[in-house]
Amino acid sequence: MDEIQTLLEHIENETGIRLKIEDSKLSEEETAAKIKEVMHYFHKNDDRTSFLKQAMKGMSRDEIHQGFAKFHMNENERVTVFLIAFRDHVEPVAQSVITGLYDPSSYDLVQMNDKELALLMKQEAKSGDDEFMALSIVDTLMAEAMVSVQVAYDQEVAYRDVGEAYRNAATALKIGQTFYRSEVVYGYHKLGLGKLLYQLPKEACVQYFEDNLVTVDFANMDEESLHIIECFFDNDLNIAETARKLYLHRNTLVYRLDKFEKTTGLDLRNFEDAIVIRVGLMLREMIS
Repeated sequence: MDEIQTLLEHIENETGIRLKIEDSKLSEEETAAKIKEVMHYFHKNDDRTSFLKQAMKGMSRDEIHQGFAKFHMNENERVTVFLIAFRDHVEPVAQSVITGLYDPSSYDLVQMNDKELALLMKQEAKSGDDEFMALSIVDTLMAEAMVSVQVAYDQEVAYRDVGEAYRNAATALKIGQTFYRSEVVYGYHKLGLGKLLYQLPKEACVQYFEDNLVTVDFANMDEESLHIIECFFDNDLNIAETARKLYLHRNTLVYRLDKFEKTTGLDLRNFEDAIVIRVGLMLREMIS
């Protein structure tokens, strides 16, 4: 029993988990062998996870190639990186839900920091397109773990390129949280105008306001007016559909748009003016 006790203490020191062997039907030798097997599995998976984390954070090509060889992983295998962002901190119950969703051989799950998990899903294990899968992760975690998350992702890459895919997903998350706060899923190659504006220097954003929006005071605009404008854009500048969504009479909406034009000199029903306002609304999130 001395050897078993030593192994149990080693497990507790390594993992923080205290195990007890009571009324075991295995012999001492068999019990010791099982515990060694558990420890070997733990170290193997911990090392693999650490390698993948470092590969996503930044490693040389040679280091990545050596890591894949060490862990007998196919660096050419196709995977998609889904970056799952929690509001406050990674919830253990959410990790349990995620690991219960998929076959263990079909993915790797890596905690990148206190608030983010990276799910590396192999090509053959995905059901539906990437956006569908990201939405299913959000919905499942809300339904089964009561946890609210956002998910960003990049397009499918070879395993050896997970570093670039992770960085793209992290950028997509920042862009989404800046420009598209009402949404929960952000695809790096589907962010359109938001990705373009995110790359602008702050000086260029300030200059845009000075050149085009000197008459518009977003900071002091009431929330109802901002909501009407956002809804108008969300409904493709369609007055009838916007009025229906806002539960307003059409004439009331027209009156509000006329009032905005009289105050600012910009007509939201005019395509060019609408673009100016739309870009201004997005840029204010960057410079506020």
